[in-house]
Amino acid sequence: GAHGGARTALVIGGGMGGMATAGRLARAGYAVTILEKNAGIGGRCQSRTVETPHGDFRFDTGPSLLLMRQKYEEAFEALGMDLPTELRKVDPAYRVFFGDGDALDLKYDVNEMSKQLDDVEPGAGLAYLEWLAKARAMFQIGGGIIENDMKSLQAMADPSIAAPLLAKVPPWQIVLP
Repeated sequence: GAHGGARTALVIGGGMGGMATAGRLARAGYAVTILEKNAGIGGRCQSRTVETPHGDFRFDTGPSLLLMRQKYEEAFEALGMDLPTELRKVDPAYRVFFGDGDALDLKYDVNEMSKQLDDVEPGAGLAYLEWLAKARAMFQIGGGIIENDMKSLQAMADPSIAAPLLAKVPPWQIVLP
């Protein structure tokens, strides 16, 4: 065939997950093609530079936080590589600027963050703490979903994977803000 008899694979999406999958497939001997709708690969891990009269400014267009660092390390390790950069914690994790000139920093200290949110809107700090607790529960219970290959609809509906999550978190809370 066009690839000298090699098995072929088509990966839809050139984000981090798509590239990690394509790399693993290529390492396993597949001839891989990645289809990406955007002009460049990287998914949410991209930035744009805007030239202004005051200088050039770089804006991250994707995630402001790197979650599950160990998954990135595992992906690079599966490709026989180390992470190509040193990851350092920055504080604040990010800063949001509002049109009126106010700013809000994402703090690592949960108590500081909660107080800051309460200063913006009374009760928001408690809502933040409740959200964190729910997110932690979903992450801990949902690990089976993250850690398992979902090769079919039947696999996605496997009660041993889905039931513990759905018993603690109603489905609409998983998909709705």
